[in-house]
Formats: sequence, structure tokens, C-alpha cells
Amino acid sequence: ILRRTLAAVGHAHSRGIIHGNIDPSHILISAPDHNVFVIDWAYAVHKPAETGQGFKAINDHFSPPEVAEKKQPLPASDLYSIGKCMIYLLGGNVQLDTMPDNVDERIQRFIKFFARASALQRAQDAWQMYAKADDLREEVFGPHKFLEFKIQE
Repeated sequence: ILRRTLAAVGHAHSRGIIHGNIDPSHILISAPDHNVFVIDWAYAVHKPAETGQGFKAINDHFSPPEVAEKKQPLPASDLYSIGKCMIYLLGGNVQLDTMPDNVDERIQRFIKFFARASALQRAQDAWQMYAKADDLREEVFGPHKFLEFKIQE
């Protein structure tokens, strides 16, 4: 889910678009093929450094500090929100940035890198993080293999 979310957001970032309001309800997963769709781009901004556009929404638990501080939207802002979403999806506490003990420490460190308060000290580039997530997945779980994603009804 992390890699595919990063791919979707990385594609938008490569075109100068910042989502600006990612939370778990904006990440949809297609169970059969594991595709991820990042939705609700109503608050997205295009090339904020050039257009002067700012954040248009705040989400208490998933927005980075720069939203409340009314700073310029950055790709790192979306990556913060993705980190918080991954903490949530893993059953963690997004307010404390904690995850269950059964989540490998390497994965926890990687995800916490996204959720650092300082925009300059957190992950900056979705495509670079995609590649690092790919490497980490293999390091922790071994060679990639497709596993069925079951949704409980």
C-alpha cells in the first residue's frame, strides 16, 4: 500500500501537483490487483512556489505542521500525511507516532521518517521513497511475491 500510494503521489508531484489533504479515507485499495487510488484532489495545489497557492484544508491528525503555520505546500507535506496514514493502517497511534510491536523496527523507522515535524528533516521525494520502500520490503520480507489481499466483510 505504501509503495503504490507513493507512486500515485509521485506522479502528481512530477507534474507540480501537491494533494494537500491526504488521510486514510483518500486512499482506496483494489483488493484483487492491489492497485491504490488516491482520491479527493479538491484541495490540491499546482506549483505553489509559482502560483502562491496555499493549503486549503487542515486535518488534525494527518496534516503536517506547515499547514497550521500557513507555510508553502511542499511534496514533503504530502509525504508527512502518507506516513501518518501508514501508521494508522498498521494499527498505530497517529498522535504519538507509535506502531504495534509486531511491526518490524526497520519499517517503523522508515515510516517515522515521513512523519517528522520538520519539513526539512522528513522524506522529500515520493519516487526516492518508493525505491527505498521496495528495498526495505525485500530486506524485511524477502523476494516479492503476490499475496491475496482479503477484505473481511
